[in-house]
Amino acid sequence: MQHFLGQMIEMFRLELFLQLSLATLFGGAIGLERELGGKPAGLRTNILICIGSVLYTKLSITMASGNSDPTRVAAQIVTGVGFIGAGTILHARGAVVGLTSAATIWVVAAIGVALGAAFYWEAAGTTLLVLLVLQGLGRIELVVQRQTTESSLSVHARPDPNLLEELETVVRRTGLHIERQASRRESVDLVIDFTLRGPKRLHDQVLVVDLASPRVAWRIPPPAVQAIRDALGAGWDVVQVEAPATSDGDGGSGTEAAAAAARGAEIYLGYGVSAGVAQAARGTLKWAHTSTAGVGTSVPHVRGTGVVLTNSAGVHADPIADWTIAAIGYFARGLDRMREFQAEEHWAQPEITGLEIPVREFGELRVGVYGLGGIGTAVARRALALGMSVAGVRRRPERGGPPGVRWVGAPGDLGRLAAESDCLVIAAPHTDATRGIVSREVLARLPPDAIVVNVSRGTLLDETSLLDFLDASRIRGAALDVFATEPLPAGHPLWRHPRVLVSPHVAAVTTRFWERETGLIVENVRRYLAGAPLANVVDLEAGY
Repeated sequence: MQHFLGQMIEMFRLELFLQLSLATLFGGAIGLERELGGKPAGLRTNILICIGSVLYTKLSITMASGNSDPTRVAAQIVTGVGFIGAGTILHARGAVVGLTSAATIWVVAAIGVALGAAFYWEAAGTTLLVLLVLQGLGRIELVVQRQTTESSLSVHARPDPNLLEELETVVRRTGLHIERQASRRESVDLVIDFTLRGPKRLHDQVLVVDLASPRVAWRIPPPAVQAIRDALGAGWDVVQVEAPATSDGDGGSGTEAAAAAARGAEIYLGYGVSAGVAQAARGTLKWAHTSTAGVGTSVPHVRGTGVVLTNSAGVHADPIADWTIAAIGYFARGLDRMREFQAEEHWAQPEITGLEIPVREFGELRVGVYGLGGIGTAVARRALALGMSVAGVRRRPERGGPPGVRWVGAPGDLGRLAAESDCLVIAAPHTDATRGIVSREVLARLPPDAIVVNVSRGTLLDETSLLDFLDASRIRGAALDVFATEPLPAGHPLWRHPRVLVSPHVAAVTTRFWERETGLIVENVRRYLAGAPLANVVDLEAGY
């Protein structure tokens, strides 16, 4: 008995306190790293496990008087710690974070065993190595985090906690992190909203191409699709929708095939964004691009979702500007009247040389551009190059216009612009604020024999008042590429009006469209992958 007591007293000498202090320090260092990283089994758990391992090892070695089997001591500690690790894994429902926490616990226990057996340098070196490894892995996690994505999941089920726990367990085993966000009752069902996070490769990074227009000019060609694939690189799945996409106007009608393809998609390329596509891709869609200039049908479906919407306004600028200049020349040089005389087989030299038909040079024309965005700016540049005098109105006049423009005003200056314009070009986008803005009052401010050109949307122009002014010969002519109702209904007075040039919304048609459009999409794909700001981002509040 005395011998046993002597051994017990010897055990509690200064070396034990040193070992326990080191256990607190080493276990605490690893636990603190886990705690700061928001991981389970943090500071308290690791300190207690390390202290416990020291005590168990020290007691076993001392009480056995040096005759103990070290293997059995270590095995018993590992078995005990194993239960704690298993509990951590079960608590995390099989998630990866539970496995790493259990592994950390086992390592800390081993450090405690080393301290209890007086292997101080080995314990210190192992602690330092573990900290370095965990710090390194933490940095790697930050890189991985940037390559993760987040999705939302709503589950409708009869109240059954076991069923929901099984669902969480299955999801976690895929490597995804799942969190319950909210729960509510709907009739007899329990509805629980979850957030899923995980590597993008587990979510299948998908880009949907919904640009199979029945119109040849707007149908995406295979080389353009390949250029997009090349820009994306490895790890992306490009899904091409074969169903015909509506490319007229602002697009956005959508198809069932497009909605089906959009489920889980991160990027969507189409002619507008339909309600079906927006709903199907909810929670995963981050960027949507419309190959139209107008976004009126898309904005309501995208606003408030966090999706970045881009459009193709600048892509259409050059061909529309060319059409606008041609339309101005059509009326300014009297080509409309010459076409009438040709149909009558009448040699109209006497009428034209007698100046019965107004004929004007470009250099004497004053052009007013309402909407100095991409299209309006392209019109202004061409008009200036041909010697015309140009002024403009835009929502943000502080942005100005191209060099040479006389002045740029705010929307409130539209009446002044009309009064000073021999040609009024409507190139502003359709929004609630611009609907009907070129009203009877604005048209009344135009000089006699003025020309009206509309390449925006028919909703901006009061067509009834325009017809009244044309019938009264108060306006020289109107070149219209867009109309309030499209297609223009049969029997509409604009069809046969001698002072109207009817164009079936084709001012943007060009054989170079896909050259420019592919360039824009590929550039934005590169920016998206680099995390840089995209080009042609739509202001969802302004509506364009």
